[in-house]
Amino acid sequence: MPLLDDLRDHPVLGREFQRGWEQGWEEGWERGRREGARALLLLQTEKRFGRVPAALREHLANMSFCELEDVALRLLDARSVEELLN
Repeated sequence: MPLLDDLRDHPVLGREFQRGWEQGWEEGWERGRREGARALLLLQTEKRFGRVPAALREHLANMSFCELEDVALRLLDARSVEELLN
């Protein structure tokens, strides 16, 4: 019997294993959403305004998914890259 099957059946360790697995799944999912949103936003910004400045790339790298959504909506009306940062 594989070790993981035994670990999942353990009354204490199985619960901790499941909790850790779920937490890792959620963190990975959120990270994937952020990275996907950031990549799409960079492509759209580059298409609209040309080369994306390093300052904007850095700024986007530190944003949450919700903040990236806000910037994506501002991109529709922005007349410059500078407006995206405000």
